[in-house]
Amino acid sequence: MQKSHICTFNNNFEAQRIPSLLDLKKSLFLKSKNEPKWIQIRDGPIGLGSKNEQHQSEIISITKPEETEYIATCSRNGEINFYRVLMYPNIYPYWTHLYYGKLTLPHDTIIKDCLFSKDQTQLIVLQSTKEEENNFNTVTILDLFEIIDVNTRDEYFISNPKINDHLQDLGFQINHPRDNVNFIWSDKKNIENSQISYDNDKYQKELNNKGHIFNNEKSINKILSNDIQTKQHNSFMNNDELVKNKIRMSKDSNYLIIMEGTDHWIIDGSSGNKHRSLRDVKDSQFSTISNSFYTIGTDNSLYVYSKNDESKKSNWAQEKINLEHELKNKNFQQFLVVKKNICDQNNNDDDNADYYNNNNNDKNNNIKKKHKSELLFLYNISKSNNRETLIIIEIDSNFKIKKIQEINLTNVLKEIRNGDHYGDDNTKLRNELLIKSSPDGKYVAVTAVGSNVIQILNYNSNLKKYIIHEQIILKSNKKNNDNENNNKISTINFYQFQFYYLQIGTLNGNYLIHKNNKEESPECFPLARRISFYIKERPIQPKRTHLYKHGNRRSNYIIDGIWKHPLFLLSILMFLILLYFQPIITKLEYLLFAGILNKIGNVMNNLKKYINYLPIILSFLSIFEIFTQQPIFVNDWPAHMSHIEQFLKEKTFDYSKYMHHHGPNTYASGWQYLYSIFYFITNSGSLTLFQILFAIFEVIIMILIFRIISKKLKLPLIIAILAIASNRLHLYNVRVLVNDFPSALGLYIVFYLFLNQKWFWASIFYSFVVATKLNFIFYSPVIFLILLHSTGIIKTILLCFVMLIEQIVLAIPFLLANPIDYLKNAYDISRTLLWEKSRNFKFVGLEIFDDSRWHVLLLCLTLIILVIFLKKVNALLKKIPVGSINWKRLIIFSLMFSNFIFITFSRGLYTPFFVWYFYSFSTICYFSGIPNLFILIFWISHEVLFRWWDSHILEMWITFFYFLINIYILISTFSNDNSFINILEKNPGSLAKDTNHDKLDQKRSKNINKEKKDK
Repeated sequence: MQKSHICTFNNNFEAQRIPSLLDLKKSLFLKSKNEPKWIQIRDGPIGLGSKNEQHQSEIISITKPEETEYIATCSRNGEINFYRVLMYPNIYPYWTHLYYGKLTLPHDTIIKDCLFSKDQTQLIVLQSTKEEENNFNTVTILDLFEIIDVNTRDEYFISNPKINDHLQDLGFQINHPRDNVNFIWSDKKNIENSQISYDNDKYQKELNNKGHIFNNEKSINKILSNDIQTKQHNSFMNNDELVKNKIRMSKDSNYLIIMEGTDHWIIDGSSGNKHRSLRDVKDSQFSTISNSFYTIGTDNSLYVYSKNDESKKSNWAQEKINLEHELKNKNFQQFLVVKKNICDQNNNDDDNADYYNNNNNDKNNNIKKKHKSELLFLYNISKSNNRETLIIIEIDSNFKIKKIQEINLTNVLKEIRNGDHYGDDNTKLRNELLIKSSPDGKYVAVTAVGSNVIQILNYNSNLKKYIIHEQIILKSNKKNNDNENNNKISTINFYQFQFYYLQIGTLNGNYLIHKNNKEESPECFPLARRISFYIKERPIQPKRTHLYKHGNRRSNYIIDGIWKHPLFLLSILMFLILLYFQPIITKLEYLLFAGILNKIGNVMNNLKKYINYLPIILSFLSIFEIFTQQPIFVNDWPAHMSHIEQFLKEKTFDYSKYMHHHGPNTYASGWQYLYSIFYFITNSGSLTLFQILFAIFEVIIMILIFRIISKKLKLPLIIAILAIASNRLHLYNVRVLVNDFPSALGLYIVFYLFLNQKWFWASIFYSFVVATKLNFIFYSPVIFLILLHSTGIIKTILLCFVMLIEQIVLAIPFLLANPIDYLKNAYDISRTLLWEKSRNFKFVGLEIFDDSRWHVLLLCLTLIILVIFLKKVNALLKKIPVGSINWKRLIIFSLMFSNFIFITFSRGLYTPFFVWYFYSFSTICYFSGIPNLFILIFWISHEVLFRWWDSHILEMWITFFYFLINIYILISTFSNDNSFINILEKNPGSLAKDTNHDKLDQKRSKNINKEKKDK
């Protein structure tokens, strides 16, 4: 029996992805037998910049590089639109790419075809322009546009995003100019003469390493000017005789074939020299497994051209492929080449190991690779009866052929050509048949220029052949008044992630996308395994065992964790020793350093009134820093500004319309309102003004922390200084502009209101904080207990009702506009953070980290410890008078510590989440009763360790030590006799002193207790 020519396609990869709530609902309730297999997910321009996105004439070509980071649509009138991939295309499969920008060529340019290089660093455009002014003769040239990393950190980007003002001369406009990194495509001569600054070194290195297309534009233009001249076809779509104008690229991107009708030219990319001219050729296609290429001659013969001597670059050997025994009545018109066995040929075990090793030294070169072959789809019109068929043949690297299948397309093509705008004359449509396949060859689409019908062929792995799958019929776009060309097809293409996507360009300039709604890509396809586009795909699950076979210890640790490493057990032993001898360490610290600590405390008390000005001094330094140095990276701030502009400028409350390359808006309604206010205050989202605003917020939160810790709680001044002294917090809050910071400020306002017993306003503020960032709901159990014991059951219920009403009122406009997308995006608790980016529990390894059972275990541990802690807090709140110093310390510590429990056992923490807890870290350490030396060491460790590192292995060890520190604090809080909770349980009426140095603080404690008794 004939073996399958591609790998088995199934849905086994479902466990690898992270489904959203909407996906879950669709899989459970919405799918039915009558649901179409292909659904339209894009019917034209949408969202911010949609007015500039629409093409003004027919789309000639849709091109994408191998990685599909960018997609370009080229229209006949010289417009090229670029679409950039979202950071998580497999998590949001209904919106994989977003409009990025437009390149506009001179007005007399007519684009015939465009093509990305494999690595997306170059865009090749086949175009025609006038030879002279007022001359109808045109010359066809090949133009080259290189990718440029535009420097967006120069002085003219400080106040407002003005990058597009500087790009006007280059013809490029960026739709989201605030992004940290902006790429444009331009002629290098033009950009060197412009005022824009750029840095293209890394891309130039890639080009030099991989081999690039063209470095000698003059010679290319000269060749094409002399050889490819077409007269009087400024509008070639309206010619009496249609001419094919296409570009083909070799597998290694070193060679091009330029097609102009039946004349084809082979171009050497490294020199720009013409290798060979081919005459009387119907179609040409490069091989997918080598640099050879196939042609169909006007004699209906199939030829292959291969390099038999690489030293002679222009030496191409021609060989005729014998089809006489396989095919009769052949009359080929065009053909398509598709790679066979893509899964076996592209995803070897050594490639998977290579990613985790971060080097090329550990590759096992002994792994056997399967014999390569490819499929040719030949469109044939029988000479005897005009029967139209699609003939599929298999051809191996030695050019041996085997006929696989013949599909009768006669009736299918009648339907495709029926009702097109060309009327009854279908001869031109026959010459303009469009045949495209998905990257893995699973689907093949057949249609014709001017039609609105696409026939999809599907490879059935059980039948071992292609079958008629589904017919897609494009409906007229009501927004477009061009009835003649309304959604009539001009070009098609495929791309593929976790699902299959069919791209459609129309004669009226619309760019449409259809998504396969039934079948997912196989896990052997690399892009299907990418949870984040900018993180390398993980190995195929069944193939992870190869790492053991190769004896690769580093990869074993990454997958299975560092449990078996000797240092792991040694670290656990050291942890237990420190925990056991902590009381002795505390006493030794007092005996050895009591005098020094006493002197330091006296000095700080004497300087206390001056130290209170520390936040103001830091604010001036911060503003000076803002004006003298722009940040290299501002995290998700550009995405936030894009979401706000979509909200304000598009005037929509529909959460499905808030999209950026980083993803959709995943924050609730309160965040939308808050950042809209910030947007107006900062002059429509000025980066500098935003940083100044956040610097002011930093001063406010510092003052609040000083007042809460030093004045309200009467804690040592050093605890307050540590709380605000973090340079990393300053970096994230003011320089990077993480959106957690305003919510953290709101939380400390809630703390201050609770200490002053302003229950109503504290509830209002807390509800709004939760409406901005959902993670602050971690504080709600303790807040409920505080309200219950401080205000009584009735008032507590009323305050909870007020908080609920506030949430509903804030969300009503968004719920009315699109309730499903609002709830799915703002409250999607199914989202899972990535192992590659996590700062917590990375040490357990990829296998355990992704296991749902590990997630359940951590959740159970969190709830158990939280319940134990809440019981202690509940018992103490019953005994301690409201408003006393112990009560104030108890409620603040309880709030901070409950959040710290969630932080400790959260499966994934990203770097910006540092803001969630580090302002309170020194206070938590102080109340846990650990030695002062440990407080300082732990604080420095968190400050240094909680960030991104270059090596996965190093990060695993760092997250392990980070976890040990947090567990040490948790255990000390419950078991240490000097911890705040244990002291209060023994004697609720006593004042919680400096738990590490009772004698140093004894005198002050007695005086305060005396005052309390007098009152």
